Amino acid sequence: MKKNNKINKIIILSIIAIILVVSLIIFILNYSARNMMERKNFLECAIIINTHGVRGNVKLESLCDSPAVLADLPRVFVKEGNNYREIKVLHTSIFKSFVLADLEGITDMDAAAAMKGTTLYAAREDFDLDEGDYFISDLIG
Repeated sequence: MKKNNKINKIIILSIIAIILVVSLIIFILNYSARNMMERKNFLECAIIINTHGVRGNVKLESLCDSPAVLADLPRVFVKEGNNYREIKVLHTSIFKSFVLADLEGITDMDAAAAMKGTTLYAAREDFDLDEGDYFISDLIG
């Protein structure tokens, strides 16, 4: 009788372990699918590292192949929760390895300072890739 109780406990614990593993796998797959959808639409392109001047311009560290690629973008996006808010790029210039940008809605140094440390995203369709070129994020997966 005691042997049957031990076997029943082992079976129950095994079933619980299987349920936990399956639940974890489902969670990981759902999380990965959400990240893949995000990667398909938006790519990290810059980080606002400082202000520039008193009119609200920002200094950007480019995450693109070169500062010129970043400077050519017509718009960037800021991630707010699960959504992306579009910001029109009004003017850019390249300074050393950085991009100085005038972004719509950032009109003074205080507003620019509040954005310091913010990651900017670009819409995938705003890039022109030549045949055989790929985004690094696509290769990493």
